[in-house]
Amino acid sequence: MYGRGKGKAAQRIWVSVPPIGYSIVRTAGRKSFELNSKGKLIQKAFYWKAEGLSIEAIKDRLAQKGLKMDSRRVSDCLKNPFYCGLLVHNALEGKVVECIQEKAVSKELFFTGKWYSCFPAAGLWNKARK
Repeated sequence: MYGRGKGKAAQRIWVSVPPIGYSIVRTAGRKSFELNSKGKLIQKAFYWKAEGLSIEAIKDRLAQKGLKMDSRRVSDCLKNPFYCGLLVHNALEGKVVECIQEKAVSKELFFTGKWYSCFPAAGLWNKARK
């Protein structure tokens, strides 16, 4: 996301391939990211995690509903701030930017998952919670 991508990131637009559960939709020359059917299932996974389910139990529930992922992939999804509408990338030089994509979950729900442990080195958790 360097060069042209850095400018897009500053405009709150993700320029790379979106995470699992998002589709790229182009309308009138503009690109947006919308939740697809996989995204709706990942959205449920955030609620299940907030209810206290383990990653393994979430993985099993997702598989029962047709979305097969290994435990690490499930964990990675639940740690990705893109799902709560935040853009975090090296090209932003430590800034956390609110994106324009459809949000799978609120910031409040995302951070109740205690996944903020993936952010502290850069102090991103405190920036993102604001």
